[in-house]
Amino acid sequence: MLMNGLGDMTAPPKDSKAARKFLHIRNAFTQLLKDPRSSVLTAARVDRYSARRQKRIPLLQSLTNFVNEPYAPSPNSVQTEALQALVNTRFDDFSRGLVVLATGMGKT
Repeated sequence: MLMNGLGDMTAPPKDSKAARKFLHIRNAFTQLLKDPRSSVLTAARVDRYSARRQKRIPLLQSLTNFVNEPYAPSPNSVQTEALQALVNTRFDDFSRGLVVLATGMGKT
């Protein structure tokens, strides 16, 4: 979406540079999903991966001195501020929010 001169949101023209770029990306994803090496991500597949990973954790720990922490990490100050901003948007009756942070700041 683009802002017009009045501050209103408008859709870009279908032949704009942004629209052509989006179409290119969409076509690339379509090709990727049609590739015979692609497969559907199912709960069973995730479970099989998780089981294999659990078997490898002792090896990873021995090689990297990784210690699996027994507690969940707490948010850093930037994450806490973002979470509070999202809570505030809910109180303001917004049903959606957008978190914009630099790469590596902990959005996931």
